[in-house]
Amino acid sequence: MRQFHRDFSFYLKELSSSKPSPGGGSAAALSLSLGAGLVEMALRVSARSWTASRRQKAGFMLAELKKIRQKALRLVDKDAVVFRKFSLAKIASQKQKLLKKALLVSLETGGLAVEAVKTAGKSLPWVKKTILNDWTIGMGFMAVSLKASVLNAEGNLNYLKENSAEYIRLLNVLKKTLKGIKKYLS
Repeated sequence: MRQFHRDFSFYLKELSSSKPSPGGGSAAALSLSLGAGLVEMALRVSARSWTASRRQKAGFMLAELKKIRQKALRLVDKDAVVFRKFSLAKIASQKQKLLKKALLVSLETGGLAVEAVKTAGKSLPWVKKTILNDWTIGMGFMAVSLKASVLNAEGNLNYLKENSAEYIRLLNVLKKTLKGIKKYLS
């Protein structure tokens, strides 16, 4: 059997180090990827007993969750790279530019979390009771990712001199979804 801890140990060592990157944004993206993967797994396990037509209908949800999982995994590194550059930047204008990039990564992670929650929510009736805990844990990871994305975006907006109304609008969409996700976690 494969030892997954080896694949995660370098990342976790870096995450727990005294370096500012990777940090919360990177961890938020990883949480989203884990959540989407768990919901995918719950659907695939449930699909074993489905008719061919139902499996075909679920194909869209599975494809969407896979796409989200893969995009989120890329954001794990993207956030870490952007924030590392930010922490090393010396010129104020360069720091502002990198802060804006970090904000956009947080908003992208949060936006993907919203898509994942909506897709996973549609899949709930299709999940077998025997695998429902994994589906719920997946939703929990997505909720953590969404909450972390909101916190990161708010933090970045506090220091960004350019407080665009569009960024604030996107942040409010994330907050609204975060309130609505609670129904899946009880």
